[in-house]
Formats: sequence, C-alpha cells, structure tokens
Amino acid sequence: MDYIQNPENVLPTLAGLSLHLGVGLSTLEAWKAKQIQDLDPEKYPRFDEFQGVLGVLEATQHDKLIQNGLSGKHNSNITKLLLTKHGYTDQNKTVHEAGDRMAALMGEIGSKPDVLVSGE
Repeated sequence: MDYIQNPENVLPTLAGLSLHLGVGLSTLEAWKAKQIQDLDPEKYPRFDEFQGVLGVLEATQHDKLIQNGLSGKHNSNITKLLLTKHGYTDQNKTVHEAGDRMAALMGEIGSKPDVLVSGE
C-alpha cells in the first residue's frame, strides 16, 4: 500500500507495483486474471491480500485519472485512453441517428388529433 499511497506517484500502475514489490509483471497479471491454477493457501498465503491491494490500486488510479483529468494536470488524450481500462468508452453519435429520433417524435406528435381549446 506504500506504493499506492505515495504522493510522488502521479498515477499508480500494476507495472509500478511490480517494480515496488520486486515481482515480475507477468506474475502480477496472472494473479490479477486468477490464472494461477493452484491457489493453495499454503503456497499463496497472501493471494487474497493481493486482490485487495489490486482493488485499491485500481480505485486510486480511476480516481486520480478523473480528478487530474478534470483539473488539467493529466493530458486529456492519455486520460481518455486510460479510462477505457475502467469501463469508459468514447462514443460519437451520428447526426442521422438524432434526426431519425426527431422524425419519429414528430411523427408521433403529428398523428395525434388536434385539440381545440375552449373559449377560442
């Protein structure tokens, strides 16, 4: 947790955690993906703890991306790219979709009978 909470870390990463722990990145990625076949508690006594640390790392990274992206401390393009790892997508809706929706709406409005207002 020292690595994640270190204020000098602009953005904590799995690669940075790997260097901090002195463990290969591929090992951490396998643990993250739960690809280790034998999760014998005696062989991997701290696997559950690692999963918790990984959750904190991802939440910290997510929060720092949003906070520093909004404040302009992080490059917006890099922030947008990295946020895709947290489930965000960049979507552009085409104009014709909006036009189709508007036409459908107008069709619904146009098909309703006219209502006369009393007193006219």
